[in-house]
Amino acid sequence: MSSAPSYRLSAQQPEWKELLPGVSFEFLPASRQLILGARRAVRKWLEDNPDQDSDQTGEIFSEALLQAAITGWKGLGDDQGEMLVYSPDLIPAVLADATLFDAAEREYVIPVILRDREKKISAPSSNGTGTKATAAKTTVSSAVKPKRTGAAKNARTGKTSPKR
Repeated sequence: MSSAPSYRLSAQQPEWKELLPGVSFEFLPASRQLILGARRAVRKWLEDNPDQDSDQTGEIFSEALLQAAITGWKGLGDDQGEMLVYSPDLIPAVLADATLFDAAEREYVIPVILRDREKKISAPSSNGTGTKATAAKTTVSSAVKPKRTGAAKNARTGKTSPKR
């Protein structure tokens, strides 16, 4: 008797995603190699620019991942209105367009980041507690009862009337 798998391997074929009306890009699946390559690009940028603010690392990661993942496009034209034929050499120029970059990042990079973040957050914790952590009794077995002092009075509520 076979049951449905609890985890399915991701698609190994490139996938088309519509970024803008009439403009589609073809992306490779977000493999481990692509993600590691984008992380290497960020590390290299940080080594080459030690005095720069590290806020740009997200943009460096996105650009490196997109450059490695884009394998084609449809519906893209140049500034003269001619259809732009896909070429890996043109990817940096295409990604220089802020609208295309933002759309590609939204459709391809953000889901990869969210998936990666989910894996880190959802990792199962270990079973049990170490022996050093349980050596001393640090938990309370019953609630502490407050001592009554005569200094504090009960607060009046809507149901109690003031004493005459």
